[in-house]
Amino acid sequence: MSAQKEILSRIALNLVSGIGPRSINKLIDVYGSASTVFETDPADLESRTRVSLDIFNEAVKIFHNGAAESEFKKAQEMGVRIVTSEDSEYPQLLHQIHDPPPLLYVSGSLKHIEPAVAVVGARQSSIYGVEVAKKISSQLVSMGFCVISGLARGIDTAAHKGAITSKGQTIAFIGSGHARLYPSENRKLAAEISGSGAIVSEFPLNTEAFPVNFPRRNRLISGCSLGVVVVEARLRSGSLITAKQALDQGRTVFAVPGRVDSPLSRGPHELIRQGARLLEGIEDILDEFQFSCPHEIPSSPVSEMLCNSLGESEKVVWSELGKEPVGVEDLIYRTGMEAAVISRTLLCLEMKRFVRKLPGMRFIKALTEQM
Repeated sequence: MSAQKEILSRIALNLVSGIGPRSINKLIDVYGSASTVFETDPADLESRTRVSLDIFNEAVKIFHNGAAESEFKKAQEMGVRIVTSEDSEYPQLLHQIHDPPPLLYVSGSLKHIEPAVAVVGARQSSIYGVEVAKKISSQLVSMGFCVISGLARGIDTAAHKGAITSKGQTIAFIGSGHARLYPSENRKLAAEISGSGAIVSEFPLNTEAFPVNFPRRNRLISGCSLGVVVVEARLRSGSLITAKQALDQGRTVFAVPGRVDSPLSRGPHELIRQGARLLEGIEDILDEFQFSCPHEIPSSPVSEMLCNSLGESEKVVWSELGKEPVGVEDLIYRTGMEAAVISRTLLCLEMKRFVRKLPGMRFIKALTEQM
């Protein structure tokens, strides 16, 4: 069996409408390879695999009329590689899900996909959600994790950009073919992702971004990840589908809390009620995956960019705050500053949304800055 024939056989099967990865994998399991499927007795095939003769005949037609070879050549012209489930580059965690794709269309490299954490959320996201997604992703790649998302507008885009800005690895699984990249405004971002990571699809090149494709796409996002972070999501959303698939696959789900009056918070809050891990900072992820973390956890999660955006007195006060509430008198004692200076500085930090005031004139770092 030649590798080229096996790839063309898998492409032919994947081009047939009405057959999914589970049925294709069944055929490969029964006959040992995709190429052997086309050499079998059709009657035997139907009885052993329950794949209909109509589907089999369509696959044979595609295989012999040159459509599969044309698809392969077009992929080469686009710089897209066909990675089968037998290849060493194929993500190992995908072998654990119940319906792994028999082949992947890859633009870029999957070499650094492990270990990975997915960051997903709403397309119509808030400024808060975008900043949190960027910060989480930036910190994850600084720890040596790959960030996986879906190239969608909003949170997905922010996650990819956060990883790229910090010169880390990020992978985008898309719900269309490479020749029909969606959304179109993310073409430049897709090119940047391919340069340091990969754009990946299980769909043939010319597949449109039909809604039914995205739940299939989402199982790959969660399937390749150790865990899934949901930043913002409505109660009925693709992000919650991804979270459910992650739980079904035995992955950890993290949820970022938000404003109680925002519809975008309802999804993460519902996940937390159902047992998802509350995500208050990057440490929550690192604690969960400490044995998978390639790099040492830094002594402070505060980014250099954040520190540079504060004034001198703000830096001093901010450094004394954390997740536990601190009173004004404690801050006066710790910093040696006068009460008026402390009050004025806290007000500035609060207006910038770097700190949050609690009852009793106590203060903590705001959620986005704890991250």
